[in-house]
Amino acid sequence: MLALLLMALATLGSSWSGYQAALWDGIQTFLLMDAASQSRDADEKALTANGQRAVDGALSMPETYMKAEGYWPNSSWPACAPSSSRRSKLGWPRSR
Repeated sequence: MLALLLMALATLGSSWSGYQAALWDGIQTFLLMDAASQSRDADEKALTANGQRAVDGALSMPETYMKAEGYWPNSSWPACAPSSSRRSKLGWPRSR
């Protein structure tokens, strides 16, 4: 009789462990899906930010070039002219 009771408790414990494992596996699956979704969102935002950074860099290149070459720093691209020190070196404005 005692052996039968012990076998029943072992079977019940094993079944309960299987149920709990399946339950927690389901919860972990949903948490893993949420983490993957958030990771994809973060990757998308990082790619967008890198693209915007590349566009900003490309748009600032003419301004950087003008400043490095001594052109007016506040002039708008492409209507720019050399600074006064560069005008004399370049002979600008050139006579026709």
